[in-house]
Amino acid sequence: MTEQQVESRWKRRSKHQAQREVTEDIHLPFVSPLLWSFFLAFFSVANPFFTQLATNLQEQILYTGWALQQGQLVYKDVYGTAGILFYGLIWLGSSYQGTVLLILFQFLSSYFSGRKAFALANRLTGKKEVAEAATHFFYFLILILGFGGLYAALFTLPFLILALDLLVPVSAGETGNKGFLRYGALAAVVVLIDPFTGTLFFGVNGLYLFYRNLRAKQLGLGLSQLLAALIGFSLLFYPLDYVTVWNGTFGQALNQGSYVWQTFQFTGADQLQTAFFYGLFLVGVGLPLGLLALGQFSRTQESLFYLPLGIFGTLAIWSVASSQGEFGFHQLLPGLIYFWLLQIFSFDRIQSGLQPGRHQKKRRMSSLFQGYLASLFYLPLLLGAVLVLLPLGQKWLGERSLETERQDVLAYLQQEADRSDTIYAWDSRANWYQEAGKWSASALLSPVYYQQLAENQLRLANDLESVRPRYIVVNTNLALLEDVDKELTTTYTEVKTDLQTLKLYERK
Repeated sequence: MTEQQVESRWKRRSKHQAQREVTEDIHLPFVSPLLWSFFLAFFSVANPFFTQLATNLQEQILYTGWALQQGQLVYKDVYGTAGILFYGLIWLGSSYQGTVLLILFQFLSSYFSGRKAFALANRLTGKKEVAEAATHFFYFLILILGFGGLYAALFTLPFLILALDLLVPVSAGETGNKGFLRYGALAAVVVLIDPFTGTLFFGVNGLYLFYRNLRAKQLGLGLSQLLAALIGFSLLFYPLDYVTVWNGTFGQALNQGSYVWQTFQFTGADQLQTAFFYGLFLVGVGLPLGLLALGQFSRTQESLFYLPLGIFGTLAIWSVASSQGEFGFHQLLPGLIYFWLLQIFSFDRIQSGLQPGRHQKKRRMSSLFQGYLASLFYLPLLLGAVLVLLPLGQKWLGERSLETERQDVLAYLQQEADRSDTIYAWDSRANWYQEAGKWSASALLSPVYYQQLAENQLRLANDLESVRPRYIVVNTNLALLEDVDKELTTTYTEVKTDLQTLKLYERK
């Protein structure tokens, strides 16, 4: 190694050490993450006062916790695409006073995520104001994309930020594989919480690191980093995931956890429409505007490393989420960390007084986050209000008569069904089972989720045919599978009601 190379490496290490000292010395915020986390946890659908605001997927998560407490097995008795650590958390969170612990877990996850987000943003830019604004943006994304909480991707955020932090030495030019053992261990934890988020995040990062090593002609370094990460991954993944081997659900967990990748395809105009709406969201929160002024970013080693990574990750989640049949902005949650990463450097530019456009001038702002909102004419706030309030308005105003019918049918089931009876609801809501206190006749709790695979449609039809629940509730606005329609005709009789949208069938 030449004297020049030794000097260059020494400078990089000195700079990295200085950054580490600055990060350790800075006082991490306490009040801001505390207030944000309390706000998000209070409005969690695990809070009994707000359970009725839950989306279909959140209702399935709540049912899963309740079912696990009753001795059922996830992946076998309940279809689940999240990881075993997440379901362990849901099981534990449902073990005391209903779902009180779930609210606590959501609070702790949000709080530590926010503090880690502040520390990393400060480390990347060296500016406390930028870190504060980035932290507010981080929580703002959680609010509008994951309103109500409980989504598995939300619980991965602390570990994703820690993983990004471990890549800072790589961005500074260090050529060792130090830290990649821990990086792989974090990958195992994330995959065991949410397989899709884990495979997307570490897959994107892995491809990006491979490209950089290939460009720098350091494939040997890339291989050593990969091996270290794989060792770290194996040390945690196999012991923690052994529970699925022990209870015989390993194969089912693997199959269900890869559902998103199995259904990754563009087959029609529906996916294009979904891509359009997701693209509007990205525009609405201002991510593309930051890209218009790429040449104005301070070309630090950190920005040159993390900014392309943020762009790559954003495009990846936009593509994959757009291919899914289940529409919902929570589908973008696995990419939240990349949206936030992009915005850090946008805040850095705004803080320097540079605004996108032909005429640029310095502007004094009382708050950097407020300046970001003002630069977009407060469009993010409007977008956030629409994403949060529109589904609630549709549920309480657009489906008022349907909701009344649901309550009438639930009252009938609670009165007429025996304790050992199973039921099934062919409806867009998945809260029937827990509210009626009955098991679902199928592991697939709703006909509007996880039906993009033909094998899942077959499984649902076979479950209803083999279990033959005593009651089946049918929302006539939803198309029936042919086999399910045939089963209703031959095995069930319709209960006479005055309902307009729902039909109730009882086994003969």
